[in-house]
Amino acid sequence: MKKTLTSNIGLKIISFFAACLLWILVVNTDDPMINRTYSGIPVEIINTEEITSEGKTFEVLDNSDTISVIVHAKRSIIEDMSRDYLRTTADMKEMTATNNIPIEVRSSRFSDRIDTLTPVTRSVKVQIEELGEKRIRISAEATGVPAEGYVAGPATPSVNILTVSGPASIVEQIASAKAMVDVTGLKADISTTAAVNLYDENGEIVNGSMLKVDVTEVHVDAKIYETKVVPVSYGHIAGAPSDGYQITGAVTLSPDSVRVAGAGEAFRAMETLEIPADVLSVNGAAGNVVEEVNVSGYLPSGVSFADESFDGVVAVTIYVGNVTTKELSIPTVNISITNVPEGYTAVLVDIGGYKNVTVSGLADTVKNLDAGTVTGVINASAMVTDPAAVLQGSYNGEVSLNLPSGVSVTEPVTMEVLLTPISINALPGMEAPSIEALPEGAAVEGADLLPPINNQIDDPLVNGETQTQPET
Repeated sequence: MKKTLTSNIGLKIISFFAACLLWILVVNTDDPMINRTYSGIPVEIINTEEITSEGKTFEVLDNSDTISVIVHAKRSIIEDMSRDYLRTTADMKEMTATNNIPIEVRSSRFSDRIDTLTPVTRSVKVQIEELGEKRIRISAEATGVPAEGYVAGPATPSVNILTVSGPASIVEQIASAKAMVDVTGLKADISTTAAVNLYDENGEIVNGSMLKVDVTEVHVDAKIYETKVVPVSYGHIAGAPSDGYQITGAVTLSPDSVRVAGAGEAFRAMETLEIPADVLSVNGAAGNVVEEVNVSGYLPSGVSFADESFDGVVAVTIYVGNVTTKELSIPTVNISITNVPEGYTAVLVDIGGYKNVTVSGLADTVKNLDAGTVTGVINASAMVTDPAAVLQGSYNGEVSLNLPSGVSVTEPVTMEVLLTPISINALPGMEAPSIEALPEGAAVEGADLLPPINNQIDDPLVNGETQTQPET
């Protein structure tokens, strides 16, 4: 038996090693060693108090705190491996004089079966600097476009101030802190929670990965206002132009209407945005006057402009033209008498001719004025100073001419008017007027009220004689 076991010992040893080699070859063929790279692995920097205890902080450079790791292990291990098992750290205590922190990689699983873990980036680069701190006011803003006919009003955050600390170079970049609320398509107020972001002077978000912020989100109440378009109007224009000039009456406003937003009674009652009286003036003007008026201060309480691009300035142009005079010969047939006292007739003495009148006004208007189209009226009742007095004879009546706007007479225009009683009964001992005695072509106001010639007149006194009706 012993002889059998010890015979050909060399051959048996060779056979054993051959079998082992064959086993290794088979195993490695079925489950070979391979490499796999896992990217985007964050590096945790530990023992940072080594820096912060000295009133300093650090900033990671070149995104060197996010690395890739090469895992070398058997295929079976790699297939069950995950990037989540990898933990990378950089110990601040190990920082070199060049501010590089070596990276250490470990796996939470298969650590005894992994051949090697190799970080592609072997150290985190940092910049050491003074610690900065700043208090920043939080504002809230609405983003998006509300429903048609509505506009976003003010947004109010529940917290007004935050404190941020970190590398001084980053903290100094922070210009504002804002919470944004989306109001797209809304018709009513909204109340919600929104994240707070930090912005630089250019409105770009500041990377806050190296910053400590004590407020990261706030509650925001945002208003949604109804809108409408109202015209811009103006009140009295103060002052007077220079001699020889006059306001034409034309005034333009740009814009002549504005879109406003608001809520409540003041908004609903608003029908126009009026520039108050005497804000506009043409005093001493010798040409058109252009004034820019900021109408923001004339908005009712609780009402604002709906268009953010509108600065509230309205350009007002008041047109001023030069004045000239012109002599007009107005036909007297164009002049009538009104308001004749009851029981009287009125007639113009200067009938059938022309009345020369000097008018003054804007040159373009006066130049085109046709005297034949001008009419006038005499108010007979205005000539009577004592209503109880007996009226008979001639009076001076002031003529009110129908002239275009901006044109007026240089001095009052008067014409002689003859007033006579209609009924001779009303005035005993007074001679009745004779139609034949009136001026040729005269028009008698109230002549249709004269009694017929052949009718009986009861006890009239004509030239001091008593007349009776003839017997039939």
